[in-house]
Amino acid sequence: METIVWGFMFGAILQYARLNRFNTIAGMAVLQNLAVAKTMAFTIGLGMLLLQSEILLGWADYH
Repeated sequence: METIVWGFMFGAILQYARLNRFNTIAGMAVLQNLAVAKTMAFTIGLGMLLLQSEILLGWADYH
């Protein structure tokens, strides 16, 4: 259930930033508008940092 909530929050942020517009996605396809790539890189990096901090704090562990 928590994953669904996080997914909806991420989708709401994408809509708020207007990254779901045709012109934004088409601009990414022709490498003129890199906003989508920047957002994806930011979220992946943030996720890696948060996961590593959770592991260091003992809230999560490697499988």
